[in-house]
Amino acid sequence: MLRGVLWDEGHYHERTEDLFAALPKEANINPGAPPYPGAFYGDFDLSIPETVYSDSVDLVWDLLRWEAYEQAQREPLLVSFLHSTILNHPSLESSLAFLLANRLQAPGMMISTQLQSIILQALQSCPIFRRSLRADIMAVRDRDPACNQLPDAFLYFKGFHALQSYRVAHALWGSGKQVLASFLQSQVSQTFQIDIHPNATLG
Repeated sequence: MLRGVLWDEGHYHERTEDLFAALPKEANINPGAPPYPGAFYGDFDLSIPETVYSDSVDLVWDLLRWEAYEQAQREPLLVSFLHSTILNHPSLESSLAFLLANRLQAPGMMISTQLQSIILQALQSCPIFRRSLRADIMAVRDRDPACNQLPDAFLYFKGFHALQSYRVAHALWGSGKQVLASFLQSQVSQTFQIDIHPNATLG
């Protein structure tokens, strides 16, 4: 009910449905395109049920890649950026680790490849983190009128980046790596101007 008071939910459905209404639902138009997503935004239950994310099905990642591909088709200047951050990665976890590592790297202290390995390990070792990541990005897409597509939240929203970085730091803290978690917290505070203690509990 509150959602209906704040904005017209149909506004979001139209943006995705109109965009792909003319496309066939079989093979890709272009051989370089990602697989046609099994669902679009209007088809998602925003509670992120098992049907959206499981070991074999990841509709959030499928839709993110499809929308990134569509954005690359519309804006050639961003092709390399969209491929390096989203389209060249095998999973949402890999893509997020690459993105955050490049945003949070500290030259002279910790390079991006080291951070990427730390972030990816935290993501892969915690199923709750992986599920929360997908719930977070869909929540932004659902609630923020400034978000047109999933790549917008994933690539540009520092609140989303800070929250995922906190989840990494929290996983590190819980595994006994408090010093590393505190270093990551410091980098997040400097980069995104958002400070969440690694031992804080959300939700």
